[in-house]
Amino acid sequence: MSLRLMWALRSYTFALLALIAVGLIAFALWKLGRSKPAPAEAGPLPERRTASDGRQDGSY
Repeated sequence: MSLRLMWALRSYTFALLALIAVGLIAFALWKLGRSKPAPAEAGPLPERRTASDGRQDGSY
């Protein structure tokens, strides 16, 4: 049965893929909109120490 349905809709493949893509984008935006907001008061980032020759530690 599903093979017959797929064969009948073969000419609408591009439209069906576009519809699926729009649905996935809408779902992703919906999930992103429901995520928890970032905390309002975030502490400052720790400063990076520099090596004796001025290079950043861990960058090389």
